[in-house]
Amino acid sequence: MAETTFMFGVGATKAGTSWLYQYMQQHPDCHMPGFKELHYFDAIDNGKLKRERVRIVTMRKELVAKRKVAGSAQAVRLAMRIKECDQWLALLRQDVEDVAGYSEFMTARAGMARLVGDITPSYALLSEERLTRMAQLAPRVRFVYLLRDPIDRLWSNVRMMATRTKSEPEAAQAEALRIFDRFVAGQDVGLTGRSDYAGALGRMNRALRPEDVFVAFFEELFSDAVVSRLCAFLGIAFRPGAYDKVEHGGVPMRLDDGRRSVARRLLAPQYEQVQELLGELPARWQTNRMEPK
Repeated sequence: MAETTFMFGVGATKAGTSWLYQYMQQHPDCHMPGFKELHYFDAIDNGKLKRERVRIVTMRKELVAKRKVAGSAQAVRLAMRIKECDQWLALLRQDVEDVAGYSEFMTARAGMARLVGDITPSYALLSEERLTRMAQLAPRVRFVYLLRDPIDRLWSNVRMMATRTKSEPEAAQAEALRIFDRFVAGQDVGLTGRSDYAGALGRMNRALRPEDVFVAFFEELFSDAVVSRLCAFLGIAFRPGAYDKVEHGGVPMRLDDGRRSVARRLLAPQYEQVQELLGELPARWQTNRMEPK
């Protein structure tokens, strides 16, 4: 265990974490759980272990159904994932925090992997105290935080939420605008928290050592330059990524100019504070933060 690095992908939501999960899942130096977003520490802190159990039970049922009609090779892989669900459920059903059990789950199938990872974007909302305890989980713990242009990230998050309940394009568009308006009115705490890069960076700066945190922009992530820096930070060999492969790109929807202008005003502090903390912003950020003439 002393030679294994623990990596937490702590966000942001809709900022490339699914692509990162796929990249690391296929990397020979890494071992990732069979499903992204374990939601262990946020479920513990927010009293939502029961909800997580329901989510995994639902996932398990879907895997069982797929296994019944799968070919032999795929059936073997699905059986392994079902077993992993059972092991994860056993931990969740304890209803109390079990850091040793969490660590055992993460490393049990890691073999000779140099890194194990838990990519759960909502970890960016965790308290400083929780982040500090996570950093003490193993001798080597690393945190990765990806940021995307605030307006683009917000609208992508809203579209994802809308399509979870509405499948028809017109209904999904209307639902997305309804969710966006709730955000503007301050009625969606989750969206507000996920849009607060400055708050997340501040908590990480206070809770973690700078050398244990890797921050990158979504707009620059898909390149050898950034991925090679990430691999060096994590202590794994560099391998080029599938930079043109979009993970969970979502259904295209239009954000009208009036609402975009409102989002620009509300998120202006994020542009300013991220620039103060990280320096020069990507071109997309510079364009979106300026009101069109």
